[in-house]
Amino acid sequence: MLVKDPANPNDNGGQRYPAYSPSRMEDMEKTRVGYTLASGFGPDAKLPLYSYMKTDLAKAYPNGKLQFYERTFITLNNSDDTAPMTVLVADRISAAPKYKKYWQLNSLTIPKKVDGTFEILSENGEGKLTLIPVYPAVDHEILSGKASHSVFGKQYEAPRYELPEANGSRLMLTPVKSAQEDRFLNVIQLTRSGKKALQPAVRTVKDAEYIYIGSWIVVRNPAGGKLNGVQKLVVKAGNNVLLTDLAPGKYEVSGLGGLEVDKNG
Repeated sequence: MLVKDPANPNDNGGQRYPAYSPSRMEDMEKTRVGYTLASGFGPDAKLPLYSYMKTDLAKAYPNGKLQFYERTFITLNNSDDTAPMTVLVADRISAAPKYKKYWQLNSLTIPKKVDGTFEILSENGEGKLTLIPVYPAVDHEILSGKASHSVFGKQYEAPRYELPEANGSRLMLTPVKSAQEDRFLNVIQLTRSGKKALQPAVRTVKDAEYIYIGSWIVVRNPAGGKLNGVQKLVVKAGNNVLLTDLAPGKYEVSGLGGLEVDKNG
């Protein structure tokens, strides 16, 4: 995520770069700019069906630009060799409206816009990454080759142009409407090149957001707070359900004979 001040030509929008590499944990804490708010994976530790991490990255940006910035990664195992993985990337970020926010994806090959999504083929053409911007409404820009080293008009030179990454691409998405707080939800699908990506469906009930994609139902709070429960879910045979952002407490899951689950954090 880039957060750019258009009035400052020296602002590249990026995160702070540490001046040195700490060798001790005490020094690392002094330069710490990110915090893990929640994480988990499972249920099998060796072959998990999901992995989840929610982070606070506000301090990674200089000059107190951001009031807050939470990023959530959710990786889902689809148990399908032709479409093995889905990644949900959710961002909740607040900065003065004068700053422009850019959600950026780097790739070795050039992204192609297809029906509101962006497809990126692997170098050998056998695999495909599909980016599906769910919200907000965005404008996009694709910079490739030497143009990918141009940062808001300032051109840089790659040290070794013979390397693939020196001739890659950058896809940047920026909200159509400027706002202090923005929420992004982007879905990334990894598939074989001839496979059509699964399309997500999203609905919101009270504070909870329900994301349906393939066999998965993911529940989260896009506003960043805790959920005290969820509405009735219709779960079919073969579905996987991942509940996140639940407040500590005791929850009852009913159906199939009933099951009581104790959630302590």
